[in-house]
Amino acid sequence: MRYRTGREISLGNILFFLLVATSGVYLPIFSIGGVSVRFFELVTLAWCICCLPQKLDKIKLDSTLISLYLLLMSLLASMLLINFHQEGLVLFLRIVVVACILVMIQVSVVDEGVLERAVRVYTYSGIVIIIIGIIALVLANMGIVHLRLLVETTFSGRGYRIQSFLPGSNRFGNYSALIFSIVFIEALISRTINSKKVLNLVICFGGVLLSGSRGALFSSILACLIVFGIYMIRYKHSIVLKRSLVFATLGALVSFAIISNMEVSIFTRILGETASSGGTINDNIRLIYFGAIIDRILTGIATFLFGIGFYGQSDYLTIGGAAFTPHNTYLTVLSAQGIIGLMIFVHMILRILFKGLKILLNGSGNDLSGIKTPVSLLTGFIILLVHYNTIGLYTTGYVWVFIALTIASFRRSRAIQVREGSECRGGLKWKEQK
Repeated sequence: MRYRTGREISLGNILFFLLVATSGVYLPIFSIGGVSVRFFELVTLAWCICCLPQKLDKIKLDSTLISLYLLLMSLLASMLLINFHQEGLVLFLRIVVVACILVMIQVSVVDEGVLERAVRVYTYSGIVIIIIGIIALVLANMGIVHLRLLVETTFSGRGYRIQSFLPGSNRFGNYSALIFSIVFIEALISRTINSKKVLNLVICFGGVLLSGSRGALFSSILACLIVFGIYMIRYKHSIVLKRSLVFATLGALVSFAIISNMEVSIFTRILGETASSGGTINDNIRLIYFGAIIDRILTGIATFLFGIGFYGQSDYLTIGGAAFTPHNTYLTVLSAQGIIGLMIFVHMILRILFKGLKILLNGSGNDLSGIKTPVSLLTGFIILLVHYNTIGLYTTGYVWVFIALTIASFRRSRAIQVREGSECRGGLKWKEQK
């Protein structure tokens, strides 16, 4: 079976694009022993069974896969030495799924043009998921129907937060922020801009706002400012400065329109309130998590090195009789796998970050129009690193699909820059300018 370019559509390609498109749909298909299985996990399993044996020669054991292997070993040591429980075993299996996702994307984007199409599929499927959530919110506020795509706020006044097909409104906010990063850079540094790009910006930024996630909003703004700042220092393009001012004004107008015309108390949350058990307000709840985890892992050398096990979190993180998770990816890794696991995880994400920054600094010619994809993915990756401080995303599927696409894009762009020739200047490789 062939499509317009004459390339064959294989089962592997179908499963690959299906994974990319559905990674943001977290509705469980069925449960095994109380563990929910999502559609994209079934797609990954099907690819491993049907396609992996023929793709073994294309797999490259890069630093990310090595880091995931070491994380698996660290988690296994934690379960055997500290706390063996079903939840720890589930975490182990989910990291295996993550590794399979990375391998699947690594070997699927070898052909020319596949990576760019995959990023577009990821982006537009995300925009569809955001639009569905916004429609559900509008219908609920009109009193027509309350779909299961929303969660009610626990604050004074009536209001809803969008979760769409994600497990919670904070993850929806993070997902919207990742999609926003792609469309924002696309609109910011493209040679031309049109109404479609502006509309995508409004939809994605609206999704971030209506999620009620302060972490998603803050990390989005910070990441965009970092990339914009580096760009302006490196390239000094007046058109980008003008567009950024227009987009900032547009964002302010969108925020004002949402606050003025919809009955949403989620903005009290964005302005600083934090909900705890029973709907009461407790601004120090995350500090309580942090202190509890640090105290627990410092009880002995074994817990310091290997953590307390994933299940061990719920043994002591209880407030008002209800169990809570750390709401922090770094603390999740630290508590589950100790300082060894945390060092492996941080080393892995910093290597990816530095590769992206090299590409941004090198540029492409005299601007970034030739490397929009890696720069937009770099912006989203910075959003992840910042948002990791306020949300647990350790084994979240859409996150690792995004990271895998980011790694593939960085690898390709860096190879092109090196192949075109560069000279060492101040410890960084800068492309020669004529």
